[in-house]
Amino acid sequence: MFINKRLPVTSSNNDWSLKNFLDFFSKKMDESIVKAAGSSFIIGYGVGAGIGALTGMAQNLNELPLIQLNQTLNTASKYGERVGYQAAMATTIYNVSKHASDKYIQNPIITTSIAGGCTGAFCGSYWGVKGAIGGGVAGSAIGALVGYHQYKNQITVSELLK
Repeated sequence: MFINKRLPVTSSNNDWSLKNFLDFFSKKMDESIVKAAGSSFIIGYGVGAGIGALTGMAQNLNELPLIQLNQTLNTASKYGERVGYQAAMATTIYNVSKHASDKYIQNPIITTSIAGGCTGAFCGSYWGVKGAIGGGVAGSAIGALVGYHQYKNQITVSELLK
């Protein structure tokens, strides 16, 4: 059985137990994950609705005005829901994997790379297995770059995005 030598695993303090893992998530992450996912959903829904409105108008140029309006609003709603869901899930996956890896690994380059890879794999899975693999690799590479910049400047991701 493989055991990472950096992790303290003793009989009295087993960090790998499911109870400790669930306690960690329930105490430290519930509120921040919900806030991040909610704001990402709202932003994603707005962006998706805008894209859907433009797409709907372009698709229905030859229709009567009320039919064009109805179909445009339907397309905007559909795109808003899809993009909002995708943004909320990607944010949640990033936060969960980042916080889980931060518990065991202290290097921000590695933890951000793990979180980016998980998020990229989720986003790429829309296009199947090859998309998930490609998304995971690309997300991991981008995560490593963000983590390196974080490590070099000792700042958080939210400060980096300002």
